[in-house]
Amino acid sequence: MLIQTQRRSRQVYKRTDSKIVLQNLPPANRNPQKNFVPKVPIVRAGGINHSRPTQIRRGPKRNNNTMSIIDHPDIDDVETAIQEGRSLRPGHRRVSFALDDIDYQPIVLDDPVPLGRQILKAGGIKDVDGHALFVITPEGDFEDVRADEELNLRDRAAHRFVAFSTDPLYRVKLNDSRIVWGRPSIPEAVLRSLAGIGDDEAVFLEVRGGEDKLIEPGSEADLASAGVEKFITAPNKVTYTFFVNGKPYETDQKKLTGAQIKAMVPNWDQTHDLSLEGAGDDPDRIIGDDEAVNLNPKHGVRRFSSVPKANFG
Repeated sequence: MLIQTQRRSRQVYKRTDSKIVLQNLPPANRNPQKNFVPKVPIVRAGGINHSRPTQIRRGPKRNNNTMSIIDHPDIDDVETAIQEGRSLRPGHRRVSFALDDIDYQPIVLDDPVPLGRQILKAGGIKDVDGHALFVITPEGDFEDVRADEELNLRDRAAHRFVAFSTDPLYRVKLNDSRIVWGRPSIPEAVLRSLAGIGDDEAVFLEVRGGEDKLIEPGSEADLASAGVEKFITAPNKVTYTFFVNGKPYETDQKKLTGAQIKAMVPNWDQTHDLSLEGAGDDPDRIIGDDEAVNLNPKHGVRRFSSVPKANFG
């Protein structure tokens, strides 16, 4: 589904790694200022410099005085606070931010109830009116955050933000979640990540009144085509192929007995046995009706043949 929006600009601003740099502090006995409080310049994504007094927590000595915003003790991680069911600590708060994708980078916010424009600026976005901001809810929905809208990080469980610099936007459903994307196609890997599924599941385009279409791994799904409204996930159906007398057969069972294989062959001659072709120099061998054969491809494609029963009379 296509969502038309109006923007003033389509400029995309590059982001830089977010770092907190601790200044070299003069020895205490050389500081003539009794109430001196050193400043910690906070460099957020996009190279935005902020400086405020803060108390340095003494810890283990480092080879240098640079500490990333991932492990800085004075920055509270919003996601961790939500998981632990506690309130946010006073000071700085860390959230995740992505621009035009879901490649999240950490950014720091000073306000526990920031405006949408503050979040964009912390993410290095200067053209606030030229970008659309969304917060991803715990249910996986993309909810719009206006530039002048306040967002309580703790109450809204808000720790993942995505901004789009493109226009128009596309809105579809992924299982029960409502997602938004800024390009006319979306990678299968993104849908898989947003749905939180593993290798044992696959992504499908839901086709009303027809067969759902598999979104192949590594491909992209077209969002601009008519009828593209919902994607679903389901267990990844695995099929195993084997041959009998040169004809291919398929099953979703990893193992089949000799009797089950015979039952799949039309007009099987009951006076014949089922023979499994040996691998390499191994001889062929007869498969009994109760013997199970592993059809996993790692054992090689299984090839069977129908052979007359041996007559020892």
